[in-house]
Amino acid sequence: MEQKVEKIYSKSKHKNDLKFLKKAFAIAKKSQDPNTQVGAVIVNKQNEIVSIGVNGFFNVLKKSDQKWTSAPDADWIDTKYPYVIHAEMNAVANAIKKNKSLVGCKIYVTLCPCNECLKNLIHFGIKQVIYGGITERHANLPVFKASFKIAKSNGLVFKQLSID
Repeated sequence: MEQKVEKIYSKSKHKNDLKFLKKAFAIAKKSQDPNTQVGAVIVNKQNEIVSIGVNGFFNVLKKSDQKWTSAPDADWIDTKYPYVIHAEMNAVANAIKKNKSLVGCKIYVTLCPCNECLKNLIHFGIKQVIYGGITERHANLPVFKASFKIAKSNGLVFKQLSID
């Protein structure tokens, strides 16, 4: 199934989009995940940052229980996947903790959101998703194919932005 994604390359036309996506990439460096560092920035209609987030373990998980392995031959329960919260959801949680509304906001995220994150972003009122990229390997996974389908069927502005 071929996905159509609007790619933005005009730097002058999308100055704010570039600024906030670059901020997401800078924030991603704070993630402790040694393999996949993801950052997210939520911005309101006034172009003010509402919240930020990185992918990481949830706060109550003891350090001794934090395993960053993503080895394909490892048991899923012994990998990071059941325990890591995605950057998008950490940004949403941080906004909720501060009683910030997300209705009508944009989110800038370094990687294309998975279908679970995208469903929640739409549920909380996010109207636009600007993401930095998606690897060829990820683009063929069902969770990302579903993201494109969900975005299209919900009228969500869903754009990839090149910061090169």
